[in-house]
Amino acid sequence: MKSKDIQKVVKTKYGNGDGPMKIYRDLAGVVSLKTIKLWIKMINNTGSINLSPPPDRPRIARTKANILKAKWGLNRKKQVSKRKLTVEMNI
Repeated sequence: MKSKDIQKVVKTKYGNGDGPMKIYRDLAGVVSLKTIKLWIKMINNTGSINLSPPPDRPRIARTKANILKAKWGLNRKKQVSKRKLTVEMNI
């Protein structure tokens, strides 16, 4: 099950009147009781479960174009190291 599916199950079960402990037992520990309680708090405050993405740097080097360039560079007949290839590609 994906996270969104589990969130839908929790929201549906809570809407049907199940408490956090019952939902936790029904899900067989797939999600912690603390997480279920947090989601229920979100449902009470906003009406939905809104999770923010984790704060990290955007992935700018791993683009489709750069992946294709790297594959092309590694498949050349002349041997080239990964470091030299990244310098050539300006990554």
